[in-house]
Amino acid sequence: MASDLAAALADIPGVASKLRQEHTRTPEGRCPICTAGPQGGHVVHPCGIYTLATAALVEIARRRSDG
Repeated sequence: MASDLAAALADIPGVASKLRQEHTRTPEGRCPICTAGPQGGHVVHPCGIYTLATAALVEIARRRSDG
């Protein structure tokens, strides 16, 4: 079962896919959006939002298969 936040995200059409698309790994292995502070650069991929969006997409697929 998905976390409560992933389940809630799964209820909003298109959001999980969009978030996952925006937070896709760069060639350097980092998230292009999430920063680790003003001088820290970008966080290592997968970031928390990518992981959450993935869980929401899994929840969406589970709901579809359950009918």
